Amino acid sequence: MFYENTSAGEASVFYAPGERHGRLRRLLSHGFSEKAMREQEETIQKYVSAFIRRLHEHCAAGKSTVDMVQWYNRFVPARLVQVRKDHWQMTREKAMRRWQMRGKRSDLVTRITDPDSGITLHEFIANSTTLAISGSDTTSTVLSGVMYYLVKNPEKLRKLEQEVRSTFSSEEEINITTVNGLSYMLACPDEAMRIYPPVAGNLPHRTRIPEQMACGFVPADVYPEVFATMLLTDRGRRPFPSSTMPCAIRPSISPNPTSSFQNVG
Repeated sequence: MFYENTSAGEASVFYAPGERHGRLRRLLSHGFSEKAMREQEETIQKYVSAFIRRLHEHCAAGKSTVDMVQWYNRFVPARLVQVRKDHWQMTREKAMRRWQMRGKRSDLVTRITDPDSGITLHEFIANSTTLAISGSDTTSTVLSGVMYYLVKNPEKLRKLEQEVRSTFSSEEEINITTVNGLSYMLACPDEAMRIYPPVAGNLPHRTRIPEQMACGFVPADVYPEVFATMLLTDRGRRPFPSSTMPCAIRPSISPNPTSSFQNVG
């Protein structure tokens, strides 16, 4: 059972009861589908193009080094930066405006703003807070981790460069659909999330009654956690957990459609 200790409260997908959590998760997952990403491609391309253009300008100005961690942290829409400064109040105001625009635009929250979704305004605001926080620092952290481990493993970087340059002859050919053919490139962020998890802690849980878990008997009102780094570097799950960027085989993971707690991303 998740415990409720944030401003979002039980209306957030993180803290909603099991059945309600499953419904919220399914509605939110629509925003991360391939179809939804294609619908948002124009907006994504605008930010990516501006990011690359500014990098070129910076390098052309004679700068010998670039702090990519700082650049990735700035590669976040300004509206999300503002949300992080005062995330609850700012998200509430922006969520209220987005709620008034129901049916007028397609984005990550289109499905949960549908009048037929059964989602209340309170739930929408709570989950907007969740998305704002989850989609900012975590993204820049993963990108920073990818860059670090590629630079530390030049042979892997060369392999990635070869895949990209042999696939595309111009920037115009690169889009959300065509990058799905870059198997090695897609494996890199997967591996970065394993060896450099972007979230330090876990979703909060609390046992309401005494329970038997993998680690043994756990009494009521205990907060059990398994940290990602321990789990993802376990030799029982991976023969060579310290090897990096990326593993030789990118496993195909089939989601469990019956699970209420399947990752929306």
